[in-house]
Amino acid sequence: PYELRRFFTKRVVWRDKAYAQLYRWPQSHTVSIRPHYEHQQWSGTRLALKRWQRGETGFPLVDAAMRQLWKVGWMCNHLRHVTAQFLIEHLDCSWKYGFAWYDYTLVDTDVAINSMMWQMGGHSGIGAWNFVMHPVFAGKKVDPEGHFVRRWMPELRHLPVEYIHCPWEAPMGTRIAANVLINGVYWQRVIEDLIAARKIHQFNVIDVRKRFPQFVDKDGSEIIFLDNGRTLRMEVRDDIRENDENKITLMMTADDPRSALRRSMGSTKGVQGTLIYDETKRFEAMYDTMGDF
Repeated sequence: PYELRRFFTKRVVWRDKAYAQLYRWPQSHTVSIRPHYEHQQWSGTRLALKRWQRGETGFPLVDAAMRQLWKVGWMCNHLRHVTAQFLIEHLDCSWKYGFAWYDYTLVDTDVAINSMMWQMGGHSGIGAWNFVMHPVFAGKKVDPEGHFVRRWMPELRHLPVEYIHCPWEAPMGTRIAANVLINGVYWQRVIEDLIAARKIHQFNVIDVRKRFPQFVDKDGSEIIFLDNGRTLRMEVRDDIRENDENKITLMMTADDPRSALRRSMGSTKGVQGTLIYDETKRFEAMYDTMGDF
């Protein structure tokens, strides 16, 4: 089908871009391509990083994806975005820690692709992602019935569908009936105020831009200086371009968690919407034939 061919071609182009980037910046897996971001402050803690690695953040989609990664060494592309942005945008941990963990755990790890994607997520790469994934709403979007979460987090399997991505919102009676005790069977959220967490991260990003104005162009984009004396213009995410620490945009919509429409939205994204289901089933089948590690 045309849509699948287009999707495959796009992936090949991204791969070649990543290889070209690694050839031009051979240290890009450990050093920011935009040099001023080497001076960025990160407020994330070692404990938060460890909970992200272990799938113990308290956000079911993030935790399910990270547990799948540890168990089978793989997760689909969409969940790589969700987990990576949660680490950077909400936990305010350096992209370098995320790169190192993916490189250690992914069976399909590729230094070029891995570093390009993590640098883009960390604002220091050639390009920039112009979206921010919400760990709850993303779950309701791509896993509307909670099948993926229940597969990798059996401690939540008895929760009703409207609470599977936000167990802390379930009434106490519902949680007790589902054997979900936030302090016991399942983890407390590593952060509760996602907007406040994003503001902390955005403050640190914009602080770098203000301390190194020579790298910021008049329109808010950024530039770097090449060895041959030329400059290279870099894209910047919309909400960062304005240098306003308190202006948080690019928010996923907070639809009613009980909405039947939201639970059926998996089909609205075409190929991307079914990717998490199809690829997960394929790798689950492969894993089941291998048995437990």
